[in-house]
Amino acid sequence: MSFDLAQMDQLAERSGTDAHILVLIEPRDRVTGEIVPMGLWTGDDHQTFTVDGETHLFLGAGNVIEVPPIRAGIGLEVRRHRVILPPMTDAAKLALQVYQAAQARVRVWSQPLDIYTGAPLGTPQRVIKGRLETAPETLAKLGDQSRTELVISSATRPLTFRQPLFKSDAAQRLRDPSDRFREHAASIADRPIPWGQETVVTEQPPPFIRENDPSDRK
Repeated sequence: MSFDLAQMDQLAERSGTDAHILVLIEPRDRVTGEIVPMGLWTGDDHQTFTVDGETHLFLGAGNVIEVPPIRAGIGLEVRRHRVILPPMTDAAKLALQVYQAAQARVRVWSQPLDIYTGAPLGTPQRVIKGRLETAPETLAKLGDQSRTELVISSATRPLTFRQPLFKSDAAQRLRDPSDRFREHAASIADRPIPWGQETVVTEQPPPFIRENDPSDRK
């Protein structure tokens, strides 16, 4: 993570820090299959931010988005981060229920603020990047607070997926139209495979003729 010059100057003052949280979910439209970015942030009003070189609109959700402490590390261990959203807002319902949000890319940024003016200071710093694994909704009892929890798995999660048992010839030819490796994949299951199986003999063996034995005369 690299900080802007203005952010570094404020950190060097050791006068305190403040930041807003930006959450961007990228589900797919169930009809067209296109990705539809949905942004939320802890501000009160809708605002456009430039994050990772992209410009997105983030809807104001208020200071109710929570991000528990992030545990980082080196290695291929699958890490799961959690982002707590307010009870199902219209934007959250659209992203998680109307659109196809399973395994959607989710990114979270921290937008530092000027501690004197409260204005955004520099560019947002990305703190989480992964895929949406689950999004359980907790409906609280009267007097308690409901919430929606985004469980975001790290980039190593796809390494745990098993390869499919079968792959069609059409899928193989998408990589190379001349690749005929799986040409008979659809019909190979119907073909007899003699090796490794018991062979049934249908012909009758010739009759056994016993030669004369001198001991039979006794």
